Amino acid sequence: MPLPLSTEPCDAHIHETTITLSRLHRHLAFPNPERLKQLLMLDYGRESDFIILVNDQPLSVADIAGESFIGEDDLPDVGRVKLHFKITEEKQAARNAGIAVRVGGTVVGPPEHFGLENAEDLPKQLLRRVYGEVEADGLKDDLTAAGWGVLENSKGYEALGNWVHSSVREQLDKTFRRDITLQRARLQQEINRRLAQVPAHRRGFAHAAMEHIMQRFYGEPEERVRPIINVVLDALERDQCRTVLEQIDAAEHQDVAVLAVALAEFGVLDTGRIAQQANRRLRFLDDLDRLITNPDTKEAAVHTVLANNLWVFGAEISLVVSNTTLANTLKK
Repeated sequence: MPLPLSTEPCDAHIHETTITLSRLHRHLAFPNPERLKQLLMLDYGRESDFIILVNDQPLSVADIAGESFIGEDDLPDVGRVKLHFKITEEKQAARNAGIAVRVGGTVVGPPEHFGLENAEDLPKQLLRRVYGEVEADGLKDDLTAAGWGVLENSKGYEALGNWVHSSVREQLDKTFRRDITLQRARLQQEINRRLAQVPAHRRGFAHAAMEHIMQRFYGEPEERVRPIINVVLDALERDQCRTVLEQIDAAEHQDVAVLAVALAEFGVLDTGRIAQQANRRLRFLDDLDRLITNPDTKEAAVHTVLANNLWVFGAEISLVVSNTTLANTLKK
């Protein structure tokens, strides 16, 4: 899109760039200034050589959508510090995420997570939603010669890092637990239905496995989490499936030949299930024969049995349902 630019000479202390949105489409809503500030802050809020104003209002952390947290404290070798950060909305990761250190009004160095990136129990997707700043003017004597960062052996910076780590970690834990609870609630009905089919002595382990899956795949779409839950519960329901999955897991740490064998056996399971279904149907036919030859059997009883097992008459009509409408059939 061509953007015509209009320039004119000016003094150095009044230089600026003004972007004006004009001749807007009258049938569309005008751009929302607050939403525009959110987007600009996420993309350009970390820049140190210029500032952005929307309707004469400068951008700040407060413009980002999400939960806001503010904390202040007096730290040794630093003095008064103030932390302001936000955890952005679930599907809105922040560009240049992390906590930036501001000394004397200037951001010093790139944003950091102050060791939280090494926490194995915190998903990386959650860390990418953290965006904020910590004001620590007491570190002005601990800056590098160029002023681009803080000296690594600064005791004040170490104290600041520990304080930011614990403060942010506390809020991330709360957000993480809440998000997991909401995701579990959305999947709970299906999980409960599957857990009812798991042997009683394995249900405790199944609950623990579900919790681990929720944490391990935090932030993933539910349509990707659901098949994983089903596979794990399948393994708990059937010993042979669990054995094959254990072989696949072991093969991941060995070689491709072992993995190929394990995957082949996983395919054999489907054949095994077909054989099991055939055996069950043979037993059903034997039971049906005894039912029909019993002189006390009523026609209605046989009709009910056959109505729910029309495969007896052939595969071509196995999906037909007796005495019901198509709508009810599709619903079931």
